[in-house]
Amino acid sequence: MKRKLFAVAVMLIVVMSVFVFAACDDGPGDYVEVVANGGFENADNGTVTDWIKSTGTGDSITFASDNVAGTDEYDPELGSRYGVISMSSSGSTRVYISQKVQLVKNKIYRLSAYVNVEKITASAGDGFFVGILEDNNRGGINVTEATEGYETVEYYFTSGISGEATLFVGMGGHEGSTPYGTVRFDNISLQSVDTVPEGVTIGIVQDDADYSHSDGGSIAVVTLLAVFSVALVFGMYLALRRVMPDDNTDEVALAAQREGKVVAPTNKTFVALIGAVVIAFVVRFVIGLFCYGMGSQIDALSKLATTFGASGMANAFADATLSNQPLGAMYALWLLGSLGKAMGVESGSMGMALLVRIPMILADMFTMLAVTSFAFRKLSDKRAAVGISWLYAAMPVFFTLSALYGSYESVAIAFVVYALIALYEKNYIASGVFFTFALLFSYYMLVLAPIYAVVQVMSAVREKDERVKIILTMVGSFVFYYIISLPMCLTQLKAGKVFYVFEVINAYFKSSSFLSTDAFNLYAIFGAVNSTARNTAMTVCNGLFVAAMAGVVGFAYWKQKSNADIFLYSSLALTLYAIIGAQSTIVILPIAAALLLVYLIMLPDKRLYAVFGALSTLSFLNIAELMSRSGFITGNESAGYLSFWSESPFIIAFSVIAVLVAAYYVYVAIDIVRYDRYTLIVRRRDSFVNEIRTMFKKPRAVKTSDDK
Repeated sequence: MKRKLFAVAVMLIVVMSVFVFAACDDGPGDYVEVVANGGFENADNGTVTDWIKSTGTGDSITFASDNVAGTDEYDPELGSRYGVISMSSSGSTRVYISQKVQLVKNKIYRLSAYVNVEKITASAGDGFFVGILEDNNRGGINVTEATEGYETVEYYFTSGISGEATLFVGMGGHEGSTPYGTVRFDNISLQSVDTVPEGVTIGIVQDDADYSHSDGGSIAVVTLLAVFSVALVFGMYLALRRVMPDDNTDEVALAAQREGKVVAPTNKTFVALIGAVVIAFVVRFVIGLFCYGMGSQIDALSKLATTFGASGMANAFADATLSNQPLGAMYALWLLGSLGKAMGVESGSMGMALLVRIPMILADMFTMLAVTSFAFRKLSDKRAAVGISWLYAAMPVFFTLSALYGSYESVAIAFVVYALIALYEKNYIASGVFFTFALLFSYYMLVLAPIYAVVQVMSAVREKDERVKIILTMVGSFVFYYIISLPMCLTQLKAGKVFYVFEVINAYFKSSSFLSTDAFNLYAIFGAVNSTARNTAMTVCNGLFVAAMAGVVGFAYWKQKSNADIFLYSSLALTLYAIIGAQSTIVILPIAAALLLVYLIMLPDKRLYAVFGALSTLSFLNIAELMSRSGFITGNESAGYLSFWSESPFIIAFSVIAVLVAAYYVYVAIDIVRYDRYTLIVRRRDSFVNEIRTMFKKPRAVKTSDDK
């Protein structure tokens, strides 16, 4: 019977994984122009056929005819006429020409223009703009700096509009913006295309706020894997109940799990463990092999890898477009780009898409190794350790984050798990090294840095023999982080910006301007996802929250002197930062779930186990639904990053659930840390229904050792 269940579980994982392996490939097609008189040949000095002019007082749009063949200034690209906008610095409104065009929903378009910006002062992020007025995403060609002569600029997008739309060409693309300057332009083109150049990011033009690329296939994938997440947590809970000690009190049960008779692993145990390892690797590798992943995310990583592979790491921070990844990720991409160059792998190809995700897939395997080995050391019954291993191996949120979405937070998870395990086991040097590497792969580790530092300082105060090691490790970690950044900011160092790397980190957090960027979050309940910008006060509150968490940890640690609770504090801090903090993104919550899973090894509390299941499922739904609506799960030919609508019922409903889960998590954490009350997973004689009924009742206080 057990073998049959094991076989069914394996098949279920494989079958569901197959849904995400589809990738569409289309051949080239004809280019169809939809703009009339885009070269302005049918125009005189003040009027132009097929376009409508709109100007403010003192501003002008003219159509010059001084491009004469045979002269030194002649430009064959301009033809006989080209547009000129002259916009004053005061009393100006938007100055533009417009034309009605017909768009086909889900078609890909190339928008281009031939532009010479003599001088320009941008306003509200707008300069010379070419785009669709009805677009809620505010996408298009936007030139905010002067150019060196004429340049061809372009923008690829998928149309979410079916029918008539307004093509805008002019200064100040959006209401309220008043840029000014002098711009010459010609060859306005909007063509439907079947393919786009490699490495080009495709935008989405939509007038329907809740437009989505989700189809039957992607909806089925998300739904099945979400159900599988819940089923896996529930099934593993039933399995853990069968192998946990059979005791009448939580106090005795806790001692039995920690210090009871060791149940040696059997052949079946090893088979189950090997099965978890094999399934974990195969699922991740096959997804990486056959699925391109989160298109815009993978495109950005591929471009960075190719750029670094061709030109190296020197002065990477000199180009703002190259500094949007943490230091460790940039070094990894440099190595991968060099390898890809040697192998002839091109940017934007499936080969490069797999290559940039290899570190994430391997990191997932190392995280699983860390969790499993720690569980084998801490749990007396090794079958329970295998169960914990299966949870990390098969939970969709973890392989989605690494193999499908493509986030280097997966690498950070591996390092922070090793760091906190080493800290728990009082291996302070190894802990410092691992935590430094976690910081190198995710700036969100800075949320944990004050908590980690407080525990290290408290350990130094408490353990005199380890004091020198701890101090040297903390100082050495800071110095190492600084030194490893130097090759990337040589230009800034020469300019006297000695600590420029920390300016980069600050800029990274500033670049995420919304209260919630596509994430289940408190602010999303009120329609603030991707729409409401955080202000200085909220940024300060974020910092105060992180500092407060560090203070709470320091106080609790001083009182109870337990390294084990560092996992709980870290997980809770990241959970609250993700769900209540004013700068939430979708990659934070999986880190919190992973750290909570490790804590469950030491304290298998039923309520915390339920919180782990909720966090894992919510986080998966958040990432997977974003990929689904963007068209990246089933390889939609029109796929492009498509943020959640601020008033989406999906994002609002699950944000409510996320906030409730976070509140319950806080309650349980206080109950455990402050009052020593647990409801452990043990072998009970009660029915499962009765057990669930009593799970949320106030538990009894339990006396435990310092090592909880």
